[in-house]
Amino acid sequence: MNNQSKTTGGICFFPSPFVFWRKPNNHAKLKENILPMIMEDIEKNGDSYLKDSDWSCDIVSSFHSYGENSGEINQKLMEHEDLVVSIWDAYNEMLDTLKSENRITDYDYEDFASCQLYDIWYNKYNVGHYQEIHEHSPFEFSGIYILDDSEYSNTYFFDHSSVFKVEGKHTFGENESKEFDISEGNMILFPGALPHHVPMVKSEKITLSFNFKLNSSP
Repeated sequence: MNNQSKTTGGICFFPSPFVFWRKPNNHAKLKENILPMIMEDIEKNGDSYLKDSDWSCDIVSSFHSYGENSGEINQKLMEHEDLVVSIWDAYNEMLDTLKSENRITDYDYEDFASCQLYDIWYNKYNVGHYQEIHEHSPFEFSGIYILDDSEYSNTYFFDHSSVFKVEGKHTFGENESKEFDISEGNMILFPGALPHHVPMVKSEKITLSFNFKLNSSP
């Protein structure tokens, strides 16, 4: 960054967007413990989540109980020790990989390592459901855990020039997912500002989403 006192401008080069994935060894146990909790919540509250949603898509999501009125299921997910440990394991491995690839500085590494897991919620896709293009700003990093998806319906990630263009060149999509065998059980982590969407699904799926907040953030 050019920050000399006599200059009137400068430039800062950021690392390119990335998508990181990791499959926890205890996925089968996590699914066995968490899936019944989610299905019970859908039975009780699924209709209200759809009704109260202001998203431009069809999806049953406990995100809509987010904030001061956060629903019981979101609290349970945040308090699920094995789930939280698995998320942190994936996050720390992501940071180590970024550092080893010289994508982040030692200073950023320390800053990112001291963040907090801010929230977790679930998304239930029925046949024909989809998620529109969106991103998770202002959170530095976000993630998706593919909890239950027998026929993996991939998430598409876009470069920043394509935020408003579905036809824009994607940085990570169906072909990449197949090539790297990303399917049920994987945790996918990415910069919170990276645009992404889920195309219309052909089979039911349930995912968990989560955000990390830097302690240095306001």
